[in-house]
Amino acid sequence: MKNNPKTIAVISYLTWIGWIAAFVMRDENDEFETHHINQSLIINLGFIAISAIWAVPGMPLKGSIHGIVWCGGMVFWCIGLVRAFKNSTQPLPLIGDLHLIN
Repeated sequence: MKNNPKTIAVISYLTWIGWIAAFVMRDENDEFETHHINQSLIINLGFIAISAIWAVPGMPLKGSIHGIVWCGGMVFWCIGLVRAFKNSTQPLPLIGDLHLIN
């Protein structure tokens, strides 16, 4: 049974569980799926980095930094999800050239 590439791309943006499901179900030869799974991974890793910043004790302006970066991550997440719905492979700003999955 062939999965719909658009479905795989959208699922990849829905939490880590969605990302893992999309990664397991993906067609490794489908560039559209791989593109969105990669972009979603980068966004998820960014959210982990944000959490690490929040965990640093005594860091000045930690709340402000966390809030600004978190909002930026949510913007990337929304853009990626919309582009997956629209079947677009346009890379995200700033992080679009990073490739962790080939």
